[in-house]
Amino acid sequence: MGISNIEKLKETRDVEGLAKILENHDTTYDVCFSVIDALKQIGDKSAIEAIIKARLDGFNSIRGRLNFIDLMELSVSDAACRALWESTEQPIEPLGQILKDNKDENVRYIAAEELERIGDARAAQCLAQALNDESDTVRLAVVRALERIGDPVAGVALIQALNDVNKNIRHIAADALRKIGDARAVEPLTQALNDVDKGVRKSAEKALKNIQKRKELAKGSSK
Repeated sequence: MGISNIEKLKETRDVEGLAKILENHDTTYDVCFSVIDALKQIGDKSAIEAIIKARLDGFNSIRGRLNFIDLMELSVSDAACRALWESTEQPIEPLGQILKDNKDENVRYIAAEELERIGDARAAQCLAQALNDESDTVRLAVVRALERIGDPVAGVALIQALNDVNKNIRHIAADALRKIGDARAVEPLTQALNDVDKGVRKSAEKALKNIQKRKELAKGSSK
């Protein structure tokens, strides 16, 4: 597969054709990079999904080897990762769509992880909706992304996460609210002081202390 053929596939926005090239284990290193770049330039949901799949396939192939790491696969997988967040136009909308409706838990996890890397407040709403994801792993990535964003919408979502069934998610949500210092979280954090998990209770206590400290500092500076 030559570069000219890749250009034709890019011009016709043939995401399926480009993705098939990446799936071929005989594809050379340079060609893989060109395909990933073409997908990045297309930039819609299906193209971003193809990049994520290339990343996952690369790592899964490596995990499947006991005593040998295929450096070409590792590099291509790493390139697929970088392609998502080192471009000028960040693919926030397609990543949000993937997080919402892709059936593969691993793909949704990567989408949330990349939204965390980007750290743009525009992603807060789609991340908040993903707190209802059936996967604990995905929800955990979502909470971490919300912590990174620190937007008012993120604060509301993190308050919601204090009621998650997973104690690790509740713990991270409480710790994130400590860092953000969102005063709206005082009542929910106070309730979290009675959480069944000791770690969550400690995080809630620290968060409340930090919010109170911020209030006192704000009062002092206004005098």
